[in-house]
Amino acid sequence: MSVFSDILRKTRKEKGLTQEQLSEQMNICRDTLYHWENDIRKPDIDELQRLCEIFECDSGYLLGEYETRRAASASMLGATKLSIKALDNLMAAAASDNPYIQTVSALLEDENLLNHIAHCCETDYGHISTFVDIPDPFSGSSSRVLIDPHTLRQSDAMTLYNELLEYINQNRKHNNIPGLYDV
Repeated sequence: MSVFSDILRKTRKEKGLTQEQLSEQMNICRDTLYHWENDIRKPDIDELQRLCEIFECDSGYLLGEYETRRAASASMLGATKLSIKALDNLMAAAASDNPYIQTVSALLEDENLLNHIAHCCETDYGHISTFVDIPDPFSGSSSRVLIDPHTLRQSDAMTLYNELLEYINQNRKHNNIPGLYDV
């Protein structure tokens, strides 16, 4: 099997298309697609371009020249350390002017929120209760309180929820849309 045949079959299945469905979209007979997927024949340049349109990828991806669907993604892969799927999604969204690109961009600019998300994803709260210093906002002093891991997880989750809500409301207002709790 050639690299092209394997990638074609894999990409078709990832898109949730049967050979029949893809051949209809391509306006070719199913046998032609079968021949491509089994390395009996290769598509011509026009057919390859049509496959790229349907799969939202560059020809280099289908030909096995790089692992990401877009050449630009391949060059950014090492620098960003994002997953191939994440880069492909971003490139496809940017190419189609998908509005979530602005949301992702704004999210990546909010370092505090990203750090809190990472903290919640990576913290091992363990199984043993621990003492935590709780500041008293009125006296300026703090007191030590025994807190169990479940309570710590809940506290972090609530803080993250509130930060996400604030982030969403700020972006809604930026887009001239009432906040989630505005009347």
